[in-house]
Amino acid sequence: MRKFLSNKEKRELIKELDLYKVKFNKKDKLEVIDNKFWLVNNECWFFRYDNMIVPSLRFLHKHENILKKVMVDKGAVKFVVKGADIMRPGIIELSEEITKGNLVIIEEETNNKIIAVGIALFNGEEIKKQETGKVIKNIHRIGDEVWSLA
Repeated sequence: MRKFLSNKEKRELIKELDLYKVKFNKKDKLEVIDNKFWLVNNECWFFRYDNMIVPSLRFLHKHENILKKVMVDKGAVKFVVKGADIMRPGIIELSEEITKGNLVIIEEETNNKIIAVGIALFNGEEIKKQETGKVIKNIHRIGDEVWSLA
């Protein structure tokens, strides 16, 4: 079910999104779909994943400095955009400040474009020490359901 947010619902959403430092103006059209996807001016900016509200790639392309980044090599890109989790050998750069359970941006090395959002399965220091294995769960990528909402 798709509906516009009331002023009260807008205030509640702004409080919930405080950690992302989101600013809306009075002319912005805010909608919610099935209490899972939040659209701003017909563009999906946030979605619910488990108990978290996660910024979409469309939002992150405009506000990319709100999450820590992980850069993957060009060989990993085709797998990540198909939904694969991020494996340690595909990572070429990451912040040691990443904390287990945190949301991270997945960026590709060639054009420095954001291609996915994931959840860190380990701290940044632990990821750097690993040589193999899954280290980030891919929860949103270019071409998925959230991306398709425009």
